[in-house]
Amino acid sequence: MIVPLIPTVPRTYADAHSKFTVLLGYTGDLDAISADVLNEGIDGSCRVTKEGTRYSATDSATETGDAALCDEGAPETLGNSNYEGRMETFRYFNVENPGAADPEADEIFQALKVKGTSAVIVIRETGKRYDLDWEAGDEYSAFRVEADNWQRQQNMTGYIKRTIPTPVQSAVLNGVVAETAGG
Repeated sequence: MIVPLIPTVPRTYADAHSKFTVLLGYTGDLDAISADVLNEGIDGSCRVTKEGTRYSATDSATETGDAALCDEGAPETLGNSNYEGRMETFRYFNVENPGAADPEADEIFQALKVKGTSAVIVIRETGKRYDLDWEAGDEYSAFRVEADNWQRQQNMTGYIKRTIPTPVQSAVLNGVVAETAGG
C-alpha cells in the first residue's frame, strides 16, 4: 500500500526572520511583555552577529530519584532549567570622529559594556521579518541577563566586534506579546 504524501505548509526560511531586542531597566514579568515596551527597546537585529550570538535553553539538571528494589537502573527526574547567553556585537564609530563610538549605532555595546549591567534580551523567530514591529500575539523567548566583561575578537579580520558573555538569570521560552503593558 502506498501512503500519499500529506501536503504541508511551506517552511519558513530563517534568514532575516529573527528580531533581536534589548530592554534596559525592564523589571516586569517575562511572560507577557507588551508590544509598546518591546518597540521602545533597542533593536539589535542588524547589530549582532549570527555566529557569535546565542540565547537558548540547554540541558536541564537531572536528579537521581530513589529507586525501588524492583527498578532497573536509577530513575532520573528533571531538575532546574539551564540557559546560555552571549552576544557578539558589531562596533560602530562616529564618522566625523572615528576615535569615538557612534552614539546611536553603537547603542548595544555602549549599554552592555560594563560588567553587572542588567538587561532583558527578547527574540522573535517566526515567519515575520526582523524589520517588522512587535505586535500583540507574536511569539518570543525572553532572557533576563547580566553582562560580564566584554571580550576582544581573536581574529582581527572582517568588521570590528566584541563578544559580551551574558549569563542568564531567568528565561521564558514561550512568551506571547501582550496587548498592553502589564499583560
